[in-house]
Amino acid sequence: MGKKSFSSSPKTKSISSSPFGTKFQEIPAASNRIWRRQSHILVPMASTDPPAERRRPAPPLPSPIVHLSFSSDASCFVVAGTSSVHWLSCDTFSLRGLYQEKDARKTVAAAAGDMLSLKESACATVSRVNSTKFFIRRWKPGYMNYHWRYFEGEKTYTGGEDDVRAVRVHGAKTVVVLVDRLEVLGCRTKDTEDKELWLLHSVVTGGNPLGLCAVSSGASFAFVCPGARDGEVHVERWLDEGEVAAPVVAIRAHSSRLASIAMSCDGRLVATASVRGTLVRIFSATDGALLQELRRGRDGADIHCIAFSPDSKWLAVSSDKATVHVFSVNIDLPSLTPEDSNSPGGLQAAPAPSSPAVATANKRSSLSFAGGFLPGYFSSEWSSTQIRVPEGTKYLVAFGSQPNTLLILGINGRFYRCRFDPEKGGVVDVRHKGTPCGSVGQDVECINFMNPSKKTSNSKP
Repeated sequence: MGKKSFSSSPKTKSISSSPFGTKFQEIPAASNRIWRRQSHILVPMASTDPPAERRRPAPPLPSPIVHLSFSSDASCFVVAGTSSVHWLSCDTFSLRGLYQEKDARKTVAAAAGDMLSLKESACATVSRVNSTKFFIRRWKPGYMNYHWRYFEGEKTYTGGEDDVRAVRVHGAKTVVVLVDRLEVLGCRTKDTEDKELWLLHSVVTGGNPLGLCAVSSGASFAFVCPGARDGEVHVERWLDEGEVAAPVVAIRAHSSRLASIAMSCDGRLVATASVRGTLVRIFSATDGALLQELRRGRDGADIHCIAFSPDSKWLAVSSDKATVHVFSVNIDLPSLTPEDSNSPGGLQAAPAPSSPAVATANKRSSLSFAGGFLPGYFSSEWSSTQIRVPEGTKYLVAFGSQPNTLLILGINGRFYRCRFDPEKGGVVDVRHKGTPCGSVGQDVECINFMNPSKKTSNSKP
């Protein structure tokens, strides 16, 4: 994007309410605090500064986009360019946080944030100098203001073997994904001036050029990453004291290399897809048992993203085939109490749902009754809902805060919010200004988050 001038006072523009009851607003043209000359800075997520204070204009959203992701709870998404990172609300598209790299030698490579609480949200950024050094910075946003004292720590990696591919956060822990290993970092205590992030744990992952890693978003820390061999995943679940709650689980998920992995919010389920892109498998994180196998399609595909719903009843999968698939997760998940949230606890495939409103049975082949005699293809479970999206771009998926709502985020700047029917399933086409096709009456909303004033929506009763 070209240069743009900003006035000294904030401007917002109201937009008509959507089918989801949300009124979108343009990102404020100014942040709410005096600018400080530092090598790096993060804008506060909220502020009650007096109106008379001078305000520094917030920069435009970065273009081109070098990193795009959802926060752990999907309440916001992260948009990063080479010199800045924006955290934007998924509901209002307002600015939740802003990081700017002031060192001209450094460029932003990745970022993450849990955004679980307005005052306690944790976030991390990755900057690099060419490919020779990577800088992991950990931040803790403040509610009233934000400056250097909220900078929690930093760790530097030398390029070459220490090639950083991604970063994740969970509470006080920072997960750094390198091309050949994963490291869990902790922050020093508050009474020390040492701001270096220190190593808690390390896992050898073998080759991981995609930076695959998924972290739980619940109170208990758990993560899944590639194992030492192709097609293998490594799963760990920790206690609050930093000890592994159960034996480390190694799962031989596929015979070929992994393309995408996901973990349920409570850390009890793991979903995987290989580079073939035809099957998605769901495993128990406690014992590695295969619980469900889902078929995305007949032909191979590049899987871009896998995501569980917060209640683990649904699974969404995006790929380069311009279709997002929504599957029903038919696994018996007994509710957990705080006392047994870390216990191994057995899981098993659930019986057919008694009410279609709880979960729609995934589609099966008409020859599935002969699954014991025919190849596994005919007994596979197919998605209950398919969402058609424009071709030629990469899409990430997450489930929204409202029931049966899917969020689709495109690297081209498009944001879709789709409400699917849990009983009927069906096909939704968002390529034509959010117009549903077939007999399905889903609500669809589309917005260009690079220019939020342009929005299209459709609601069909």
